[in-house]
Amino acid sequence: MKFAFGKFEELLAKSVDIKDTYIETIEKKTWMRDDITPYELYIKTLYEYFNEEINADKEAVLGDICPDDFMRLQFDAVVEAEKKIEAYGGVFVSDVVGLGKTYICAMLAKKVKKGGKLFICPPVLVD
Repeated sequence: MKFAFGKFEELLAKSVDIKDTYIETIEKKTWMRDDITPYELYIKTLYEYFNEEINADKEAVLGDICPDDFMRLQFDAVVEAEKKIEAYGGVFVSDVVGLGKTYICAMLAKKVKKGGKLFICPPVLVD
């Protein structure tokens, strides 16, 4: 314990105060500034989190397997579900009623070639 304390004191004596440089960097080179609104910061956070998905060419990923009346959200869901399958070996598609789970799973079944497929669905869809 004495060694660690002594080493800390030795390094502290050689240290340089960077507080002003740090504050200046934060204020001038980041989004943590007074002139940025909470909404702008929120949008920036969403962009940073989803930038790969936002900038992806989803049409190139899916090709021509999507029907013309395929909704954009379903299109995005297929791309995201495929990424989950690649990363984790499977995916749950469990949206609320009416968002197109059947279409999403049909497109995934066409797209995903390797491995088995398990569908849990209402009996009316079994045929």
